[in-house]
Amino acid sequence: MTTLDVPSFRQLRAFEAVARLESVSDAAREVNLSQPALTESLYAFEVRLQTRLFERRRSGCYATELGAILLPRVRRFFDHIRSALTEPAVGAPFAGRQNIDGIINKLTRPQLRSLIAISENQSFQAAARWLGIAEPSLHRSAKELERELRRTLYRRTASGMTTTVLGSELARRFQLALREIEYGLEEVHAAEGSVISRIAIGNIPHSNNQMLSAAINGLLNAYPNAHVQVVRSTGQCNTVCSLSAGVSKPKVFRGR
Repeated sequence: MTTLDVPSFRQLRAFEAVARLESVSDAAREVNLSQPALTESLYAFEVRLQTRLFERRRSGCYATELGAILLPRVRRFFDHIRSALTEPAVGAPFAGRQNIDGIINKLTRPQLRSLIAISENQSFQAAARWLGIAEPSLHRSAKELERELRRTLYRRTASGMTTTVLGSELARRFQLALREIEYGLEEVHAAEGSVISRIAIGNIPHSNNQMLSAAINGLLNAYPNAHVQVVRSTGQCNTVCSLSAGVSKPKVFRGR
């Protein structure tokens, strides 16, 4: 699972509200969903994770041991989003703290994925290809995010459309938020006995790439759940390749 492959925000909001309030009816009112819709979101979340996150009793709905492991990560996810919108490193706040939750409740996973993908690529076309979606779908999500935040997040360059300085900074902070969910899900799986290992390798220019590739392939064959990141530095720019077992074409990210 990558930082762009996370549960829907509706599922995350439903999970956090029920775990905190220990009541489906109270949580449904808070997140502005009907009880059946909230229950359906929780069920879909548990199916996705293939584990029980809640114990249902007559007195309420309580997080299981695995649900309690995930809960702090989900809370930090929303804290990151809230901080990015109320305390941006670039520009004025998107909203005051008193009405920020209304904006967060309107944000969607496709909107954040589109911003991150565009910030990592040189054009909308490349970003759509990176996400594996149609370009019109990417355009729609990107523009919806601009409308929700009432800011310009994208600009045209000689190479194509990319993010503004504000858009790039927001994408970086959204990625930090999404990693909380990624790590939380890994912690749940680890508690169930399924451990996913992450390895980062620094690679200098003119090194023996063939030897490194053979070593990484051997590692991934032996440990299918491992994820390897190779960072190559040219002095001016870093190139990061993310590799997993069964992935023939690693995704490449470039940044200064």
